[in-house]
Amino acid sequence: MQVEDRAGVVVQPPPLLDLTSRNDCAAKPDLGQARALTLDKDRKALVTAIVDQTAPCLEHAAGTKSLYAVFELPAADPSAVVTGASATAGGGVFAPHVVLLNAQGLRLRELERDKFLFRGNELSVFFRHQADDRYILVTSDPSVVGKSCVQVYETTS
Repeated sequence: MQVEDRAGVVVQPPPLLDLTSRNDCAAKPDLGQARALTLDKDRKALVTAIVDQTAPCLEHAAGTKSLYAVFELPAADPSAVVTGASATAGGGVFAPHVVLLNAQGLRLRELERDKFLFRGNELSVFFRHQADDRYILVTSDPSVVGKSCVQVYETTS
């Protein structure tokens, strides 16, 4: 969501840090709402999702809640590398937790937090697309939402 003040300056809404009042959280993601990754003639695809207060919500077994977006992968290509990135906005960044699901929505594997690195102004991860991967589930990570982090920028000229 983007809001402009009277001077035309873009003002970012504050990040949503507390989901305790959300009572519409589901136990499983709605795979029918998955955004399809459609490959172009160069076998590349780009899809964007905004995960904000209007995003669907998941309630985990531990009772924690997360906002989420889900993406449908095309047929597996053994050479395909998938990049997931969260851009910084207003001094903050979406804290992603990524889970790969099969065609039935069952969890295949997770991408651990230490796999994510800041590259420029994005928190990103790279991974190989495997044969059984059908969906990418990206949720907010309740273990780090609202916490600060320090990053060091290094440049060479």
